[in-house]
Amino acid sequence: PDHSVLSKARARWGTKAFQTFFERIVIQCADAGLVQGRKLFMDSSD
Repeated sequence: PDHSVLSKARARWGTKAFQTFFERIVIQCADAGLVQGRKLFMDSSD
């Protein structure tokens, strides 16, 4: 999907629901061994 889909979803469902969704994805990736947690990258764009 295009980046606007994510922006529209956040506007529609709210920041908390959006954050919870991505936290669950990160947990699933960690459980699958795809995330090691040694480095953290953040994007502060809005």
